[in-house]
Amino acid sequence: MATAPATTEVYDVANDTAGNSFLVGSFAGTVQIGTVVLSSSGNTDFDGFVVKLAPTGAVVWAKRHGGPGSQSTSTVSVDPAGNVLVGGATCGSVDFGGGVAASSTCTGTAPTDGFIAKLSSTNGAASWALGVAEYLSREVVADANGVYVLSADRPFPLSDPWPMRLRKYSASGALLWTYQPNGLVNVEDVELTSSGQVWLAGYLDGNTIQFATGSKTSTDSATFLARLDADGNESFVEVFGDGANWPTDIVRDESGGVYITGGYVSATNLGGVVLPAFGGTDAFIAHLGASAQHLWSRGYGSGANEAGGGVARLSDGSVVWVGASEGTLDFGVGSHVPVGGSDVFVVRLSPTGDTIWSRYLGGAGDDRLTAVAVAPGDDFVAVGTTDGQINLGGGLLFPSDGVEGMAVRLGP
Repeated sequence: MATAPATTEVYDVANDTAGNSFLVGSFAGTVQIGTVVLSSSGNTDFDGFVVKLAPTGAVVWAKRHGGPGSQSTSTVSVDPAGNVLVGGATCGSVDFGGGVAASSTCTGTAPTDGFIAKLSSTNGAASWALGVAEYLSREVVADANGVYVLSADRPFPLSDPWPMRLRKYSASGALLWTYQPNGLVNVEDVELTSSGQVWLAGYLDGNTIQFATGSKTSTDSATFLARLDADGNESFVEVFGDGANWPTDIVRDESGGVYITGGYVSATNLGGVVLPAFGGTDAFIAHLGASAQHLWSRGYGSGANEAGGGVARLSDGSVVWVGASEGTLDFGVGSHVPVGGSDVFVVRLSPTGDTIWSRYLGGAGDDRLTAVAVAPGDDFVAVGTTDGQINLGGGLLFPSDGVEGMAVRLGP
């Protein structure tokens, strides 16, 4: 996707009901996406971008979002009307064109600010944009009732974890409510159920957080799930073990529950069986019900390092799971041997968590898949990065050097 010496990273993907895909990420230098050439504001400053791909993979349009400092567009969602919502982080105002910009108070010495924008799916034109007074807009999702923005407010001087906020906006960008627990927490994802309930995923990091329904404490990294109603009222919060575990992605099921993926470094329990540690960092995937009750969970490792990246649900209740691995890994249907560095995995699991098929894709460098989204007909699009040549099933790609974004569309 890039032309050397550019650096390009793709972070997230969303599909519309027509099967078009929208990819977001950041780049520095000059990149060519299809026939569109984009140049960042400087050789070292990153700008954000959003790309629309047709179901065939052809580039429909590509837009740069930049300003005087560095920007990164890290999350994308499509609302029921087909509009595209994007969010990310910026140091300096972000120009979306047509006189639409998101403001920023970042001076280059303080942390970045978050932003969100609503774009036309037809041509990428922005109807509105907002600066968010936090470090970054981590995730943006939307339904018929509004736009939800999960943000993190990184303290300065920098520390980890961060305060978190979830804001709900109207379709026109008016703030409706804000939800914020008291304390520092790492936030990862937000998901909406078909009935308008809100799931939040993140992890505590050896600390205590005061939620509306009570305090939660961990002695190590521990995944939490919070559920809110459409008005931002907290229903419950569940914390899962102290086995040094954390989530990276959640997706709703058909009954109000969620599938969740992430990583762990010691034996961990997500409410059911204890998942064994294999050495290094291991990857998990689990299905939890509407009350966060355990339905099933699986842990996989090679003795090296694995990472669960993204998860998406197909129409029959099975799920597609993507991530990365540095070692020989068996998901239950045969071992996969890495080509080199870290390779990406794609796994389809049945509604009960049994492996239907698994694939390893990779090259000699480091390859990662970080997000996946289902399209009509149960095709799915996965995105990530690579720093070398890679074969995603259609021949060798990316002969140039540097870090480059990638996307692949696969069938079920």
